Amino acid sequence: MSSFYTIQSCCDGQNFTIQNLPELVYVDQTYYITEIAGLTDGCYTVVSDSPSSSTIFDASGAVIIYGITDCGDSGCPTCPTSTPTPTPTVTPTENIPLVFEVLSTEVPCDVDISLLSVSQTPTPTPTITPSPTSTPPFLTGGTVGFRIANGAFVCSDVKRLLRCSDGGYYYISEPIIFNGDVLTGGTTFVGVVNNGQSECLTYVDDISGTATDILNQVTAIVVGDCTSCTFTPTPTPTPTVTPTMTQTPTPTPTSSQPVNIKYVYTACTAPNRMVIQTLPVPGVSIGQAFSSSGTCWTYVTSVQNYVPPGGFLVINNTGNYFGTITNITTNCASCLAPPPSSSPTFRSWSGSWDWTISCTPCYLTSGGVSITLYTQPSVTVLVDGVVLYNNSSLTSTFAPGRYFRYGQKIYEVTNGGVIVFVCNTGGTC
Repeated sequence: MSSFYTIQSCCDGQNFTIQNLPELVYVDQTYYITEIAGLTDGCYTVVSDSPSSSTIFDASGAVIIYGITDCGDSGCPTCPTSTPTPTPTVTPTENIPLVFEVLSTEVPCDVDISLLSVSQTPTPTPTITPSPTSTPPFLTGGTVGFRIANGAFVCSDVKRLLRCSDGGYYYISEPIIFNGDVLTGGTTFVGVVNNGQSECLTYVDDISGTATDILNQVTAIVVGDCTSCTFTPTPTPTPTVTPTMTQTPTPTPTSSQPVNIKYVYTACTAPNRMVIQTLPVPGVSIGQAFSSSGTCWTYVTSVQNYVPPGGFLVINNTGNYFGTITNITTNCASCLAPPPSSSPTFRSWSGSWDWTISCTPCYLTSGGVSITLYTQPSVTVLVDGVVLYNNSSLTSTFAPGRYFRYGQKIYEVTNGGVIVFVCNTGGTC
């Protein structure tokens, strides 16, 4: 097994040199690779078993997911994209002398400019006739003063934030600050992005690119990682308050619950909805979430004579408004997370085959014909005794009396599709 490999990113086509892979990979094959420090998790194609640059990434802790056919495989994560925002260019009609007061130059990329003073020499102005398209006014004389102070310009590097709820990412440019302290990579916190709801996030690292999201607020720091963040999203009241709606009461059996106890539930997603009812949802404890008619709800509290806060669409119900529920989870984030994907039922191997081989050196006599064969999903390396199949349903074995090349290795196919290693391409037979 080679100590060095050159891999190519499926997202931007960049080549990287890695070493010390814990598992076997093959040239011209695509894999889902994670946990290499300095590289973004994603799909990479092995283009060479030798180094291509002097910058080498240690892959001893890498996790390799097999079964990826190519960069377009559905098992590959979505590559981050961004759309630059065009900036209009304004050309003033006359030059104005500018005066700057520099307060700090410690961080060249972290400054903002605020207007300090403006003085303008009055000039006669003709009467302007209004038109449908307005033009921004320009100063035509005098001086302008600016104060340059510490702040934050948007630079080429963006911060990558991991969403603990679904494993996706946000890309922001603003500094991550809590109580005056700038957070560093690896910190898990509760924050608000894109004016949404509070959620658990981890500051992963800085990458080159353009921000596609905005961090609005950091509300708490979490000791640990995503698994330690048990924050339950709470709906944020909106400025417009919707009048309380009263559900028509339905007859219910006699309950043993205390008189005047109200059970309060809120929706995990917008709009801000609240159900106040006389019966609890069976099997759900305070703080837990559940699904009802495709919507996730969380159990907030149970109190006497509950008065709801403003900003909610309130449904007062006698009995149990939700009926039959499903998917009881620990919190809203778990309820909203997509279901886990099903386990694979096969593993594919793309190579070439021929009737004969030539020696020495060892190679497929006619160069081989491209083919994709299949094995049980538990097979991660082709070794003696592995059975090759013609189809992904694993019902038809590859016929004997043929030779199959995968990567740099050539195997003989025997009865029942069982393979036996013969030689390395270009080696001795």
